[in-house]
Amino acid sequence: MNNKTDKKIILEMRAITKDFPGVRALDNVNFDLRKGEIHGLVGENGAGKTTLLKIIDGALQPTRGEVFLEGEKVFFNNPREAIDWGIGTVHQEMNIIPYFNAIENIFLGRELTKFNFIKFRELEVKTRDLLRDVGLSVDIDLYQEVKYLGAAERKIIEILRAINLQPKILILDEPTASLTIEEVKILFNLLKKFKKKGIAIIFVSHHLDEVFEITDRITVLRNGKKVGTALTSSVNKTDLIRMMINRDIKSQYPKQKIPIGKPLLEVKGLSTDFLDDINFEVREGEIVGFAGMVGSGRTELMETIFGAKEKRSGEIYLNGQKVEIRSVKEAIKNGLYLVPEERREKGIIESFSVKENLTLSHLDDFCNFNFINFDKEEKKAREIVQKLNIETPSIYTEAKNLSGGNKQKLSFGKWSFGKGKIFIFDEPTEGIDVGSKVEIYKFMNKLVKEKAGIILVSSDLPELIALSDRIYIMREGRIVDVLSGENITQEQVLESAFRVENK
Repeated sequence: MNNKTDKKIILEMRAITKDFPGVRALDNVNFDLRKGEIHGLVGENGAGKTTLLKIIDGALQPTRGEVFLEGEKVFFNNPREAIDWGIGTVHQEMNIIPYFNAIENIFLGRELTKFNFIKFRELEVKTRDLLRDVGLSVDIDLYQEVKYLGAAERKIIEILRAINLQPKILILDEPTASLTIEEVKILFNLLKKFKKKGIAIIFVSHHLDEVFEITDRITVLRNGKKVGTALTSSVNKTDLIRMMINRDIKSQYPKQKIPIGKPLLEVKGLSTDFLDDINFEVREGEIVGFAGMVGSGRTELMETIFGAKEKRSGEIYLNGQKVEIRSVKEAIKNGLYLVPEERREKGIIESFSVKENLTLSHLDDFCNFNFINFDKEEKKAREIVQKLNIETPSIYTEAKNLSGGNKQKLSFGKWSFGKGKIFIFDEPTEGIDVGSKVEIYKFMNKLVKEKAGIILVSSDLPELIALSDRIYIMREGRIVDVLSGENITQEQVLESAFRVENK
């Protein structure tokens, strides 16, 4: 692979190996990063990308191997030592304190104080200056606890915190997740500015188009080993996918033609404090897409249908029968299942094992006279792990030890049995590698083939267009358009999502 570049090496990792109980996450990996370059790091979920990044930023220590920064051998015992050296990180999973506000999170450990009191007004000015400097015009309530903010707003806060460190090395692990197209453009322009200043950037993304657009070199990991490093200009997407998964993918979006049947879900006049007069239906064998910008109300709509948020008015019909869904438990009882956007906070319980996460929602199925039949539960868990190819050392491994993609498969897996007829998938492939995406698409095809109905919320427009039979467009809490047919384009979706109505 062509890997020639004349820039000075700032980071070099030699023969890095990292072992966890029962699994080798990294095996003799060599990696280097140069000043003023954007270096893409790609691979399937579980390939070792996040482990490598955590060794760089001090969250993990290598079992064997050496790390050199600007030619000097270093060993970070914790992230603070890496930060002090000049390494800033934006993690794939949200890594902010939910009960702190935006300012407290951005300046955590670097607060301005007077007589032991934080000078919030000065920090607010600095935060707004930071937003202006990076070109973000997002209207964020800086004093609101971040747990009440949207996923995109929280991601922006994480990026601002890393930028505020004025790092020599900036690590971005899936930084564009939950960002709008315009925000991604702003981020890329910002990265180009950093590059000109000599900042070295490691960019991890499963969106290969982004990798090709923004990076100078690409390193591929597979099963904990380095496959190779190349100049971005010397490889194409097909080559990269083959290197990542060691096989060819015939179709990136394997959509099957399924006969459309009777209505399964009908929503009529649904309103909340934000949503306004929502009407739509989902039929047997149908994948119904929902598109819209961040803040359009898609996730709030899905959580309201699922009973996680209260509706103010409107009616919901399942199989022609009017139902009142006042809680998540009632939704599940009625065969309505949700895989949420924020898998770590709402999709799984990280301190529970793989087995417990897979069976918890249907525990009654494994009980005899109020006692759990552990053999039956274990058999079902192993069956799902094999069917969805969840990479885990054991079904008793805690979910927090899985890669991001395998956590997402866990969110899917818990709904892969039971009596579900309506499945809501909110950003189901965010942070998922190409191979795992195809497995999830096949799982969705299996569901609609069995006469289930699917609601698909996705910011990945090629995915949404390829898989959906119809697409509803949301803006400011309302459905403003519906597109159908085989010739839907990204331009049509974006035009509807951005269109300004005459008042």
